[in-house]
Amino acid sequence: MLDENALPGDFVAACDMDSAKRIMLVPLYLHSEFWGMIGFSREDDTAFVAYEAQAMSSGAIIAASSISRHETFGQINMDRDKAVANTLAKGEFLSRMSHELRTPLNAIIGMTNIALREKDPQKVSGYLKKVEVSSQLLLNIINDVLDMSKIEAGKLEIVKESFDFTGMLRSAENIVKVKMDEKQQRFTVNVDSAMTRKIISDEHRLLQVVVNLLNNAMKFTPKNGEISLTAFQKETDGNSAKIRVEVRDNGIGLTPQQQEKLFTAFEQADGSITRKYGGTGLGLAICKKILNALDGDIWVSSKPGQGACFFFELKAELSDPLADRDASAAGDTSAGSDHSTYDWRGRTILLAEDVEINREIVEIMLQGTGVEIVSVENGQQALDAFSIQPDRFDLILMDIQMPVLDGLSATRQIRLLDDPRAWQIPVIAMTANAFKEDIDSCIAAGMNGHIAKPITLDSFFGVLAQYLE
Repeated sequence: MLDENALPGDFVAACDMDSAKRIMLVPLYLHSEFWGMIGFSREDDTAFVAYEAQAMSSGAIIAASSISRHETFGQINMDRDKAVANTLAKGEFLSRMSHELRTPLNAIIGMTNIALREKDPQKVSGYLKKVEVSSQLLLNIINDVLDMSKIEAGKLEIVKESFDFTGMLRSAENIVKVKMDEKQQRFTVNVDSAMTRKIISDEHRLLQVVVNLLNNAMKFTPKNGEISLTAFQKETDGNSAKIRVEVRDNGIGLTPQQQEKLFTAFEQADGSITRKYGGTGLGLAICKKILNALDGDIWVSSKPGQGACFFFELKAELSDPLADRDASAAGDTSAGSDHSTYDWRGRTILLAEDVEINREIVEIMLQGTGVEIVSVENGQQALDAFSIQPDRFDLILMDIQMPVLDGLSATRQIRLLDDPRAWQIPVIAMTANAFKEDIDSCIAAGMNGHIAKPITLDSFFGVLAQYLE
């Protein structure tokens, strides 16, 4: 309880108590913290007594409880609205996913059935190429879903290493160039010549971002359209740099309302885009999460009918100077390598795989190399076969999830055998468990390498050649 002269004049004026003779201020606490005050005043000189102060304090407690309850209900309503919106978005996403998964599956099953009935080898080859394209599309969809699942669980895998940023952009160009040529789209790449040093970041994830942006540009740009990829160093500060990458197209463009949803998981610009162009609605959300994890961000500038420019900026530490790019390019012969040139006659592989068609795929891929393959159906059979003839085998291909004894346990037991070959023989995981922690588990169990399913020829032969050449 205060005399009016005990308070600053501007405070009294602001509270409209200029004529007050007596003022009582009761503190208001919310969540155990000071939130404000409730003021009472009298224009006569009658002092406030104790029971009035006690009554006003009780009133303050009631007021604080009311405010707290109002905040709680307000938050509940906000959370409810958000949950409903998320449920609707995920429901629409699941409906869209059903369509997206069934489309390539329909092509795979349909073209396979047609190929089985076809007698003309040339036509069979054409059908199988369409199966291959649809299979890759299906794999891309599954990878997007798995990536978003990892992101929502807070387990996005980031591995920062030194690499050639320009070389990564060229790899992205090679990945999308064939499809752009099919649509007769003009694609140009412009890279800042000042980018003369490697950077330290996650090459695989950045390649994923750039390829996603280029694929989007290709999808929404018409035949004979134009697409460009530009990269330059925006700022340099000692041993770090800010890099900017832009992907421009002259496609359908976006409205401001559509742009607001672009980087939100499970949503696309609008439903008609899904029906006409396809897609899961996860790609750009994944790109944003990746870039945020790498100390970067992504934006879009677009107008309907005038194309779009997606651009991201990334801050990264600079590393070693780049080697001569022309010499590096000349020495790169990995693309389009001929797998029939491998001669592994006299070598024997122990293949542990419980699924018959997977064993058949490996056996067919290795036809022509001369290698002998001994196939078993579980980890226990692999352990037994190796224990009996450890000197017979040059390499073990080991699935992970198998009955009787899994691949990790089989590898550990092989490494514990009392024979020099038990630690010398290369053991390669060949599994659909393809996350980083899965690879780490394989290495920790004593394996030498990892091949992810579905198997691609280049990765398969690349790993095997390290140990059989």
